[in-house]
Amino acid sequence: MTEPRLIEAPVGGLAVRLREPLNINGLHIMMLHGWSGDEKVMWVLQSVLPEDAFLVAARGMYPLSMGGYHWSSSPASTQVAFEDFDRAMAALRTTLDALRQKFGFGQSKLLLMGFSQGVALAFAAARAGITMAGIIALAGFVPNGDMEGFENFPVFWGHGTHDEQVPVERARQDVKRLLDAKVEVQYCEAEVGHKLGIECTRGLKAWLRGHF
Repeated sequence: MTEPRLIEAPVGGLAVRLREPLNINGLHIMMLHGWSGDEKVMWVLQSVLPEDAFLVAARGMYPLSMGGYHWSSSPASTQVAFEDFDRAMAALRTTLDALRQKFGFGQSKLLLMGFSQGVALAFAAARAGITMAGIIALAGFVPNGDMEGFENFPVFWGHGTHDEQVPVERARQDVKRLLDAKVEVQYCEAEVGHKLGIECTRGLKAWLRGHF
């Protein structure tokens, strides 16, 4: 396994930070940060993920004056539609294609792992037909719009009951939308704010072992 390193954005794509494993045929995980994040912030979660996973973290489409980046063409809100992520989703697709050609990333089982607004992008990508083995959704939400086009892949969803940025009631509603769309969801709540709680950390590790 190599140390994480920054890769300049391919044409039309996103800047990424990646960690290559010795075995490229293992699990491949694309990490998508939340509002005001960047390609570095998601690495705090790498200890939760398999040591031999190929990890890539992408930098958002839109820079913020306060620092950091975001993914939606609309203002920061959970009341956004799938279409508000069209540009970011297209750039993500271009980035995945470039990483596949250069490093083989995504040729094995690909998971999209989003935090907060990054979760919305992950589901927008799934709805647009980007092939993946599953989604890890942390403290996030599903954009507004119809739920057609989702494949029957597994989802792990972790959410805090005291989340002030994405209220847990929104998470529960979105999980129901996914279940109604025949998506397999393992849902975990913990008594924390806008982050991954200990209970859900354990649940995520067990979910990964059970599915991959």
